[in-house]
Amino acid sequence: MRNQIMLATLFFLWKTILPAHASDADSSRAWQKELIGSLSLSQSQFDNWSQGGENAWSWQIDLLPGFSHNNGDWNWTGAGKLSYGQSKISGTGSRKTADECRIESVNAYQLDSTFSVCISLTGLTQFSAGYQYEGEEKTAISGFLDPGFFTQSIGFRYTRGKNIQSRLGPALKEVVANRHAGLYTDDPATADQEKVTIELGAESSTDVNFKLSKIIWWSSKLEWFANFKSLRDVDVNWDNVISAKIDKYIHVNLNIRLFYDRDISAKRQYKQILSAGVSYSFL
Repeated sequence: MRNQIMLATLFFLWKTILPAHASDADSSRAWQKELIGSLSLSQSQFDNWSQGGENAWSWQIDLLPGFSHNNGDWNWTGAGKLSYGQSKISGTGSRKTADECRIESVNAYQLDSTFSVCISLTGLTQFSAGYQYEGEEKTAISGFLDPGFFTQSIGFRYTRGKNIQSRLGPALKEVVANRHAGLYTDDPATADQEKVTIELGAESSTDVNFKLSKIIWWSSKLEWFANFKSLRDVDVNWDNVISAKIDKYIHVNLNIRLFYDRDISAKRQYKQILSAGVSYSFL
């Protein structure tokens, strides 16, 4: 069942990635492409330092691809977020500080300058194993597609200039797991271990991008999914980035992410990363 879900999702992605009439001779003029990469580093070292301290280093790489294609009333957008980072403090091994692999594909038919009908796919997982640490012991609690979150929806999209974009509609949500199914997909009330959960509900996704000052930008993505069986249990994923561009290549980023899924934890999850480094636009 898990493989069937993955194959169906890949087929759906392929169908939504292909822009309408992309084979037209002049279609290349309608393409907009963007690929931004950034590298953040930090390091500290102490030798006979009377105030104490631990040698440490950390690094993080981010890739943010974005593509769009306009052809008459049809518009396709694809975006991704690939992020990975590690840190090490003297006396401990390297540990993950960031790990995210996210894709999004939206194909929309424009009704007017503001509203469109759209079909979308999102996928979210991580690259490598995640661990829970207790002293010197570590226990694996996650991995690549373990879990993996996939959502397919159809509905309406509202667009206001280049700053606000929001969509709403009925959706299917799948969570797949393998070794760690007991943490993410298994129903303890059943005898067999479920490695896939499928929910029917409503999904909303809102993207906001605003320039707060001459060098500071705020981008936010708020997603929620409500299962039709229990509309009070709403899954929420809210990702915020405040970015200050010091010059053409140097940047400082503050990333704050709130995540809530009652099937995984009864409490909300919180992650905050402050980083500085270099960024470069490849496209």
